[in-house]
Amino acid sequence: MVIVSQQPDSKRIQGEIAREIRLTLAGNKLWSREDQLRTRLMDQNCRILIILDDVQKALDIKRLGIPTMGAQKTLEVGMLSEEKAWILFRQKVGNFVDDPSLLDIAKKVAKECKGLPLAIISVARALKKS
Repeated sequence: MVIVSQQPDSKRIQGEIAREIRLTLAGNKLWSREDQLRTRLMDQNCRILIILDDVQKALDIKRLGIPTMGAQKTLEVGMLSEEKAWILFRQKVGNFVDDPSLLDIAKKVAKECKGLPLAIISVARALKKS
């Protein structure tokens, strides 16, 4: 999973993907890094799900080195309402929010996730483990 944000940085995005698949990108040229990444991602022995989060404008994923041939679906995950976000947060965090002293903090944390399902799930799981 890579957070793209408003000002996408191609080298950073490539670097984060490469790090997750344990690939060391040689060189500094975007096209070279693109080729290395594409070669690794198209390896027939690996199945990789790439999630690009917080994409705010069109992004040319081919120029990043992300092949699209094997993609079966492209999904846009919308934001959840505050109520649905809280329900998802409670489901993922478990008994943590049953403690009355933690309820207000848990609601604030859930609200900070701005209705983004991936953020809610990630934060809730981290809290559950602590």
